[in-house]
Amino acid sequence: MFWKKKKQIIKTEKPKNYYFCSNNYTVNYPISEEEQIFLNALCDKSKGIKGIFYKLDRMSDGTIAVWIHEGFVGKIRLCKKKHWMMISKNLYEHEIIEGSLDDFIQGIDLWINYIKKHLL
Repeated sequence: MFWKKKKQIIKTEKPKNYYFCSNNYTVNYPISEEEQIFLNALCDKSKGIKGIFYKLDRMSDGTIAVWIHEGFVGKIRLCKKKHWMMISKNLYEHEIIEGSLDDFIQGIDLWINYIKKHLL
């Protein structure tokens, strides 16, 4: 109809395969530079998996829970002083690693292995 405004399409540098499902806690914890670097690395490393799309949920303590359509992948917290990443080993066990952003970017490979082995 003629009175509705057209939606503006904002083009980004590259297509992303993730989205935040709620804005409740993104106001309290905006996306930091480290989180953006991590999410871009997650995008780049998961290009080989066809049709994968991540749903991110910011929790009340600033942790980001990562899901795909088939199930839960893991968690990462980069917004406070103590940084950590939860890596699922199988459907019932997980491991928490602490370290720097470089350690977590290497941990993305473990997330992708878990996705290929248990979720797809």
